[in-house]
Amino acid sequence: MGILKGDTPLAGASAGSLLAACHHCQLETSVVTDACLALADNCRQGGTRGRLGRVLKDCLEELLPEDCHERLRGKAFISVTRAFPVARNELLSEFKNKDDVIEALMTSCHIPLWFDNSLMTRFRGALHYDGGLTNFIPLPPTVPVGIRVCCLPAGQLNTVYPIDITPDSYEDWPYSASEMLSWAFEPADKEVLYELIAKGRKDARAWALQTGAAEAAGGETAVRRAKGDMDRERYPVLKQ
Repeated sequence: MGILKGDTPLAGASAGSLLAACHHCQLETSVVTDACLALADNCRQGGTRGRLGRVLKDCLEELLPEDCHERLRGKAFISVTRAFPVARNELLSEFKNKDDVIEALMTSCHIPLWFDNSLMTRFRGALHYDGGLTNFIPLPPTVPVGIRVCCLPAGQLNTVYPIDITPDSYEDWPYSASEMLSWAFEPADKEVLYELIAKGRKDARAWALQTGAAEAAGGETAVRRAKGDMDRERYPVLKQ
């Protein structure tokens, strides 16, 4: 729809950090989707607990370009939690090299005791863990206002701020927050993942229409074009 530009600042925690990085590395949606499905297949076959970190690192090393640290600078903000002396959130957008980017993303996704069987991970000389535990849906610090997007149904979350795009923002959603959260630990069936992909696109269109963002970006034709793109997707739409 032309709303999210190449220089649009993005911030993310945990899985959201991966999307922010992939967007600013200019990776094709189909490439990222295939990588996500392959990672889920790997975890279904070999298990997730204690090995998710290893599988994710292999995926990121293959997916991200060598100059990703330059592409992300000032545009992608990665949320991590520094553990000591007190737990505090940090948003990172300056990186030394590709390895530093990958370590930051791994840190943002570090679910204690599940990611690699350790409570915390050492990053840049200090102990850290999942950025989502201290800043669930971060906004880029460089913008006065932002749009919050969450993969969990907002109606079941207790947040101190509104969330703009969620699975239950514009229609009823059959899955509970706890059920969806469990998929972060053990991947859902592939058919459900296809459904989530389609739902995300649908919710984005609904938000763009309701807020006027679609009109600002190019009018109804932009939304119709996005709908056409979705109809040509090779991933099936299971529920509308």
